[in-house]
Amino acid sequence: MISRRFLRLATTAWVLFDNSSKASESKKAKQVQEILDLVEVVSKNNKKPFMVDLSHETMENDSVIEDKKKKIKAMKGHYTNCKEEAENSPQHQLSQRIKKVETKLIETESLLEHKLTEEKNARLEAEKRAKKLQEESSKEIKNLKEKLKKAEKKLEEKGGSCIIL
Repeated sequence: MISRRFLRLATTAWVLFDNSSKASESKKAKQVQEILDLVEVVSKNNKKPFMVDLSHETMENDSVIEDKKKKIKAMKGHYTNCKEEAENSPQHQLSQRIKKVETKLIETESLLEHKLTEEKNARLEAEKRAKKLQEESSKEIKNLKEKLKKAEKKLEEKGGSCIIL
């Protein structure tokens, strides 16, 4: 017989067969009769036959699945057509051209900024060299003026005047 512990664990499920190989043929026949009686009770309570022809439902499900497959295939085709139309539309082509122009502008801007930086650096170097040369020439002029003053002093000390003048 069915153990009470097992029945407590299986709240809505019932074990109706003793599948052990030790069961006698009469016990197996009795179990089969019991299950058929239970099927009859279920059939009467639900007012539906216990054995339902599932092939009809399967065929209906297969036709529903086929219909859905056809709809999906049609949707894919429609999507592909829409996508191709969108890619070939003048608006899409215009947006593609705009993207290309924007990319070129960004590249050109970057190149011009790089060149500007190089030119600024070159100008700064040129200004440094010019300042250095100006400082050197200022020193040279100052040196020459000092030499000229010394020469004029010497000339005055000798009491003479410049031959050239």
